[in-house]
Amino acid sequence: MKKQNTLFTILSVLGIIVVIFLLMKIYLNYQFVISGSTLSFLQIFSSNINSSLQSLGFWFRDLWHFNSIRNQNFQLVAEKLELINQIHQLLPLKEENETLRNALKMQQEKSWRFTMAKIIFIDPTSLSGYFWLDKGAGDGLKEGMNLIDKNGILVGKLVKCLENYCQGEFALSSGIKIGVKDLRSNVLAILDKDNQGNFRLKLLPPLADIKDGDVLVTSVENSDFIGGLLVGQLKEIKSSPNVELEKRFIVKPFLNQKQFSEVLVITDFIP
Repeated sequence: MKKQNTLFTILSVLGIIVVIFLLMKIYLNYQFVISGSTLSFLQIFSSNINSSLQSLGFWFRDLWHFNSIRNQNFQLVAEKLELINQIHQLLPLKEENETLRNALKMQQEKSWRFTMAKIIFIDPTSLSGYFWLDKGAGDGLKEGMNLIDKNGILVGKLVKCLENYCQGEFALSSGIKIGVKDLRSNVLAILDKDNQGNFRLKLLPPLADIKDGDVLVTSVENSDFIGGLLVGQLKEIKSSPNVELEKRFIVKPFLNQKQFSEVLVITDFIP
């Protein structure tokens, strides 16, 4: 409202100035007898009015161009937001297609059969290690079936199935021990999570051939998991401060529980 009053005042003043200017022009055209000083004053006043009107014209032109540029900027921002929204809508489809391609490739290599399921909820505390899938017994899923991600990395197993939903448990949850094998040296060990949250190799044979960077997979000795599933990589070898000559083998899991939203259920393996 305040802006409208200010604009009205400016336009009113400009209107008055224009009327005065036109009256002076008419007066001069009729050539009345005017003194030299008065004529000079009117000419100077007329020149100032012309200059002011020209400046005002430039101001309105710049204002119009500014509004035009601002509108174009708003339009570009809206188009950018629309493109971002479309990309976000396409990302799940891209991820799903990639998962299906990898599943088909693994099925041909391993002769496994898969069902893809989406993770609809994960325990936010990460204490239980449980999560829930959008498929259940009605889709042919059963307790004990192994779960992997699109890259063949071990996720966990199904522990409970209802008609439309299944509850899964991460393989690297606290209290779960997994038999693993070093792909390079075929050395067998047990992977366990210690009280500090580190994943460590245990029950290694003396002088075991284990090196930094070695890849670990599930061994066939597991009763709950298929052999050959990717688990992690040896990250660090430390000497134990408590026991002489004892070493601690720290493993970095391949699976990041916060960076995936779907799993492949291996349907032809039930322990």
